[in-house]
Amino acid sequence: MELTDQLSESELQIASALADMAIARGGTFDDYQTPIYLRALVDLDAGLVARACEAFGLEPREAYAPVVPAVGAIRQRVAQLAREDTARAAGAKLLPMPARENPDEPTFFCRDCWDEPFGWRPLRCRGVGPASGELKSSEPIRPCGRMKAHGAHTYVEQCACYGVNPVSAAHRRRMDEARVKREVRR
Repeated sequence: MELTDQLSESELQIASALADMAIARGGTFDDYQTPIYLRALVDLDAGLVARACEAFGLEPREAYAPVVPAVGAIRQRVAQLAREDTARAAGAKLLPMPARENPDEPTFFCRDCWDEPFGWRPLRCRGVGPASGELKSSEPIRPCGRMKAHGAHTYVEQCACYGVNPVSAAHRRRMDEARVKREVRR
C-alpha cells in the first residue's frame, strides 16, 4: 500500500505541491521527507501551502541550499500569503474615498467615529438606578446595556463603518508601513 493511498485530499495537495517545488528547484522529494513535512504543514490551508511552494519553486536556489526549504520557511511564506489575502479582501470591501471640495479642510468619511483608525466610536451612558446622573461630555448619549445599577460613564464601541471606511483603512496601512520600517531599522 502506497503512502498516497492513506492521505486526505488536502494532504495529497500539499504533498503534490512539495514534490513539484522540489522538481522545480532541481531535485526530488523522497518518501522519507513526505510524512515529516505533512505533519508539520497539515494544519495550514492546502491552497496557501501550494501557492507558497509554487513561489519557492520559481526562486533561484543558492549553491548548497537544500532542494526543499525548511518547514519554518514554508510556514512563514504561508503566513505572509494569508496576510496579503486578508488585506486584499479588506481592500475590496472599502468604499471610494470622499471627494475634497476644499483641499485645506479635512474630509471625513464617517462623522460618527471621525475616521478613527480602528473605528472606535466614543459614547456616554447616563447610568442606571440611584447612581445615575449626567456626565459632562460631548459624546452622544446611549445606554451601555449593563442592567446593574451604575453611574454615568463613557465607553467605546466599534463603528459600523469599520470594514468599509477608506480613510481609516489608509491610516491603518500607513501605521503598518511605519511599524515595518521601525522593525527593519532595529
